[in-house]
Amino acid sequence: MELYSSKDLRIEYFSDKVKKGQSLSLKKGKPFIFLIGIKCPSLLLADAAQHTNTVLSEGNSSNLVYISGNTLSWDRPGLAELFIIQMTESFLGSLLKAERDIASQVKSLTNNNNGACIYWKEAVPASSTLKEQLFALLQLPEYRKTVVDLLVKARVHTVLAFIVNELSRPQDGIRIREKEKRFAEMARDYLDKLPARSDFTIISLAEQLDTNETTLKIAFKKLTGTTIHRYYHQKRMERAEMYLRDGKSITEVAKLVGYTHISHFSAMYKAEHGRPPTKVYRQ
Repeated sequence: MELYSSKDLRIEYFSDKVKKGQSLSLKKGKPFIFLIGIKCPSLLLADAAQHTNTVLSEGNSSNLVYISGNTLSWDRPGLAELFIIQMTESFLGSLLKAERDIASQVKSLTNNNNGACIYWKEAVPASSTLKEQLFALLQLPEYRKTVVDLLVKARVHTVLAFIVNELSRPQDGIRIREKEKRFAEMARDYLDKLPARSDFTIISLAEQLDTNETTLKIAFKKLTGTTIHRYYHQKRMERAEMYLRDGKSITEVAKLVGYTHISHFSAMYKAEHGRPPTKVYRQ
């Protein structure tokens, strides 16, 4: 869904089921792409030499990409939800005039011999404030077009201010050791396969993986950008959305994902997706 488009800037909201290896379609002519993942499988970039880099980590993360004729693709199937902000080089340069160090780092992306490069070697957690501004673009009042245009432009400028703030973060990113990564990946795979009605504790999960609760929590947050319980909740809501899109009633879906009361399910679904389940069910 295109939320905003001009000569130098384009903002899109993407929410759909994706398959492993499926490409993320992008508009041509705006090679700088700021990606804000809400919840999704990891997004990979294969450069001209077929080296693969992780652009977005599993779940909640963000990154800036310079891409020219290269492919972004999903590393596994699932529900992908993200915002895509595409900019021309001149537009991004104008934003960064007062930020010389960042502008220099961004400029170096275009000198990559493979025609594609990511700003952060490891995707960083997406700012909740930034996401709130982007979701607001989905819920603009039904005013006349000129008023809506003014509201959109105001939101867009706020979003761009947050992007500059994100770019000012240290590039060292969040480091995760191989052993920690292995624990976190096993925990993620376990949660992906866990039935919606299952009860589990982080302590019991850590024991299964032969580690301790604290180590597992830290490793999981580094890998996914979110907590274990938050990730499990997101998976439940992903399943809920898929069931709704498949035509199941809200009552059925609430039971399938482990909610006794429909009102509680509806409230949790709206908090997660920004819209009530009735809107998906009626489509």
